[in-house]
Amino acid sequence: MYPKAKDVNINIANLVVTKGLVAQSNNKTPQLIRVTAATADVHSGVVDLTWQNVDNDGNVHEPFATANIFYGDASEWLSSWISIAHLIQGRVEALERLAAEGKANRFSRNMAYTLFASNLVDYAEKYRGMQSIVMHELEGFADVQLTTKESGVWTVPPYFIDSVAHLAGFIMNCSDAMDTRNNYCVTPGWKSMRFANPLVPGAKYRSYVKMIPTVEDPTVYFGDVYIMQDDAVMGMVGGIQFRRYPRILLSRFFSPPDKMAAMEAKPKAAASQAPVPAPAAPKAAAPEPKPALSRHDSGPGGEDEQSKPRPANLPTAAPAPRKDAKPVATDAAAPSIESAAASGSITAKALMLIAKEAALEISDLEDDASFSNLGVDSLMSLVIAEKFRTELDVKVSGSLFLDYPTIGDLRKWLEEYYS
Repeated sequence: MYPKAKDVNINIANLVVTKGLVAQSNNKTPQLIRVTAATADVHSGVVDLTWQNVDNDGNVHEPFATANIFYGDASEWLSSWISIAHLIQGRVEALERLAAEGKANRFSRNMAYTLFASNLVDYAEKYRGMQSIVMHELEGFADVQLTTKESGVWTVPPYFIDSVAHLAGFIMNCSDAMDTRNNYCVTPGWKSMRFANPLVPGAKYRSYVKMIPTVEDPTVYFGDVYIMQDDAVMGMVGGIQFRRYPRILLSRFFSPPDKMAAMEAKPKAAASQAPVPAPAAPKAAAPEPKPALSRHDSGPGGEDEQSKPRPANLPTAAPAPRKDAKPVATDAAAPSIESAAASGSITAKALMLIAKEAALEISDLEDDASFSNLGVDSLMSLVIAEKFRTELDVKVSGSLFLDYPTIGDLRKWLEEYYS
């Protein structure tokens, strides 16, 4: 903003991350990112930030993260934090007592980062600033020492920020109060991040946070991470959020983008190359039936019921049955989904999987039922798509339920390509 300005204090606020940024597996191909800073008034003290991916053809994608910068006064921040320091210190002492009584968990540096790596993320050495952690349920504190082995040119090194702030992520992904076997948690952003004093190589700090579930959405948790030095609060990541996701989606969200693009392309290519069954030849006495719907032209109900052939002239009397003729059921009941699944039908297994995941009855899965009306939201659709891949070997993209919005649409596609 002002090239000659000194003692610039910034609050990185309202960070919203809609999609994780993951390094592609092929490091020989450029992976371009555009960061834009804009302000309507250079004197306002407010800057808007956006992060965007740029492909190798120069096309700029939609922003995957946004934030605001507010220029502030560090002395005011320090003054506002004085009243909270003794409360934090009281909670730290309470956690120490719980640890001494064997009710809270105490972790060494190596133990903490080994657990972190096994549950979610394996941090590089320079990011491993937490030296010890005491944690009870969703509350904890960590003693932190920043590395002296700096690399890169930064205003504030990201491995310094991570070291003093990722206690919240450790608690959300390693606490025994969370079902870490079946879920993982990542942050979609925070309300504010401020450091009144610079983070210094080799310096010691203490981080404290208590995460609590939100009333509106039990899968979303939030908390304030306080960073203390010499018993005084010198920094804060306020309103940091973490959202809980099913662990089965971990590879889908955090696979390299080039690898993920290849995975998404496979099901589409397989479907486009699959042979379409030829329609059966109509009987001479019957009117020509409607052609079977392809996956591209299904009707509003998702299934095109073909009219049954009717004889052109009905006989006035039925012929006498042959003595050796076996009785034929005129209205045989179709096999149930459960029995079809037991016989190995991919379609039936897929429908049973949907019913189980969405807590539905099989009878709810009528052909004209739309997935949106059945309560299958975007997150659940990703879980189902991933289970199709892992449990049924059915290769589908994350847009499965947008491409096939009803039970009938999905059934026809499965029967066409996986029967």
